[in-house]
Amino acid sequence: APCTKTSDAICRVVTQCLANEVEVSPPTQTSNRVCAERVVAPWYNVQFALSTPPAFFVPSSQARVDKVTSTVTFGVLLASPTASTTTLQASIGAGSSGGISVSASTSSVRRTAASVSAALLSFGKSYFDGTTITVAFQVRDDAHDPRVAGNTRVLAQVRGSSALTALESVAPQATCTVNQNTGLCTATILLPASWFAGESDEETASVHVGLVG
Repeated sequence: APCTKTSDAICRVVTQCLANEVEVSPPTQTSNRVCAERVVAPWYNVQFALSTPPAFFVPSSQARVDKVTSTVTFGVLLASPTASTTTLQASIGAGSSGGISVSASTSSVRRTAASVSAALLSFGKSYFDGTTITVAFQVRDDAHDPRVAGNTRVLAQVRGSSALTALESVAPQATCTVNQNTGLCTATILLPASWFAGESDEETASVHVGLVG
């Protein structure tokens, strides 16, 4: 009570909440602080589950970061089917009878082709009665996996000598779409008939290959 002209002030100690308590209402000039016991939610270990292989948990990777966060590391086999889906499920509490369960999925994707190699399937020389060249291709992504993105196309172009170019200025070429699982395809190029009508007995040409797009 405050002091008056005829009485002294009356003071009382304000209650301090203990470590295991929280303040329910603050003190005022006419009332004390009200404290209540802190209710701490029980900590449950988080249970992680993965869909069937090719996914796997990294040993000893599960860790409780704090009272609200738990982590785990998992991986996917490189030899797993491309575009396969892996689901990670985390459960806490009493399971289906009253716990909480969440899940998330991730998919491995086919990556863009990064390299192409080729080999001639035809004889090294072409004559007027065999005016085609067949080229075999192999493509891989940047991880050397031949299972590349769909509709990956490759091109082979035959560039003739100056004498052949004078006879036909447009370089003959052909394309093919690689197999999504093997990264392989073949393309056959039809050489211009004019290249075999000249007076020269022998001219040279080179084959150039590359990815389309």
